[in-house]
Amino acid sequence: KDQCPDGIWALNQFPVSGKWKSPSPHLDGDFRDFRLDPGTFRATSLTYLTDANSHGGTTVIWPEGPRRIRKFRKKNPEFSNHVRDVRALFPKMDLGEPMEVVAEQGDVLFFHHLLPHSGTMNVGTAPRFAIRFMCLCIACRKWEKKGEWNIWMP
Repeated sequence: KDQCPDGIWALNQFPVSGKWKSPSPHLDGDFRDFRLDPGTFRATSLTYLTDANSHGGTTVIWPEGPRRIRKFRKKNPEFSNHVRDVRALFPKMDLGEPMEVVAEQGDVLFFHHLLPHSGTMNVGTAPRFAIRFMCLCIACRKWEKKGEWNIWMP
């Protein structure tokens, strides 16, 4: 089967008024039947079409997350192997310190399927545009415009 992406997901963050806050982490695919180990996919990417300045629609990551999720799984082998089930444990699980990813136009952020991450609100002065390649199957089309984040996704 062809492994090439068949769509582009626009992750556009327009400026909003309000106070910037660090978001809660998630893993991609919690709305589908994705596994933790082995992962359904190994890596994904985000390509920045504009700069992503601090508090300007950046991505926050938890760099220690993949290692700590695997450690948790090793200590709790009876725990579900589904991405959707581990997210509920993130508030109790020590994922380490979050890090805001500041990027320049043209930068590509590659990340592991177990990397907890989240997009942030853009309280800056300029829009932040980025894209991800993705699948356009029916299951992936659950994404829709979310007013709070001001993101448009097909």
